[in-house]
Amino acid sequence: MNEFEQDDLRWLRLLQLADSALPIGSTAHSFGLETLVDDETVSVPLLANFLHDYLYETGGLELAYCLSAYACASNHEAFTTKWLALNRQLDALKTARESRAASASLGRRFIQLAADLESNALLRDALRVTKADGTGIHHCAAFGLVGGVLGVEARRTGLAYLNQSITGLVSA
Repeated sequence: MNEFEQDDLRWLRLLQLADSALPIGSTAHSFGLETLVDDETVSVPLLANFLHDYLYETGGLELAYCLSAYACASNHEAFTTKWLALNRQLDALKTARESRAASASLGRRFIQLAADLESNALLRDALRVTKADGTGIHHCAAFGLVGGVLGVEARRTGLAYLNQSITGLVSA
């Protein structure tokens, strides 16, 4: 298999994990969109603007953390410190309890599934150190770390995360 075929295979493995049908519970979390629709704050004509704003604000922030976690995959020496710091910062930034809990639940399930499929020591370490520390594993961080572990290019990892986020949001 040549280098391009290997890159494509890694990309396809990440896309498989980015599928909205992946059983991590993403279809159960609308992150407030359901409430906004019920309150008639967001309607079908306004949905495109809402999703644009969501990507610009929440997506931009989470993309930054996704890519920071991606970088953790190549820095084994400082991995534990950086990994825990990223997830602690996300805990602090997600002030709404429901949103914070949903992100941590999705992240833990995502990385557990990826660790089971990939049998990678760094993914198992990520699970172990966060559990020992009592820190949640946020979905964007988990996704970035898995992309880095798989060796998928950073830009592709970020785009896959954003696509999965929007797809999951709308599916819920």
